[in-house]
Amino acid sequence: KIWDMATGACVQTLEGHNDSVNLVAFSADGQRVASGSNDETVKIWDVATGTCVQTLRVGRVITHLLFDPRTNSLLSTDIGLLNLDLPVLPPAIDNGSTDATLRSVRHSGWGISTDSVWIVRDGKGMLWLPPEYRVMKSAVVGPTVAIGCRSGRVLVMKFS
Repeated sequence: KIWDMATGACVQTLEGHNDSVNLVAFSADGQRVASGSNDETVKIWDVATGTCVQTLRVGRVITHLLFDPRTNSLLSTDIGLLNLDLPVLPPAIDNGSTDATLRSVRHSGWGISTDSVWIVRDGKGMLWLPPEYRVMKSAVVGPTVAIGCRSGRVLVMKFS
């Protein structure tokens, strides 16, 4: 829900996720809101209209979500930077949603693939992760990738 702070009135109810929402973030200009859900999607909303303008299937529950303060076209997440200016998936894919265009996820810079099998750079697999090193939780800052593994290990890697 979006509330008018001056009046305390609810001005928008944003509906569209199929499971609980655990993250929200405003864009730097305040015109958009991103929401991350247990349904493994991130939705981008127009604050003025309450319309979902983009849905990203990220393939896992995101635990960190923040618009890049310099641009509204990048989202910083625990799997890396996600580019919001993406081509539409072919219409043959049934996305089960009529409120927004489902778009593929494309990383910008270093990150974790949506299936948690690769460390990627600009969406290209750079380092394959064996099963014992697969990602449970991750954080990405620039070229540094930290991974909490299923094995209990924590790995921190800095790429050049």
